[in-house]
Amino acid sequence: MRVPGSVETVADLHLAFSYSGATLGLTVGELLAKEIASGNPHPMLATFRASRVN
Repeated sequence: MRVPGSVETVADLHLAFSYSGATLGLTVGELLAKEIASGNPHPMLATFRASRVN
């Protein structure tokens, strides 16, 4: 399970959780940093958002 991105119900909270952190950590970190700095969601992270789980 991968859960990168902001948590919509908690202001200014961003997650970067992954079971494959050793292989994806650098990429997810870079995409998430760009997302946080710009305020725009990155499309590559869309399918992994915490909001996808009900």
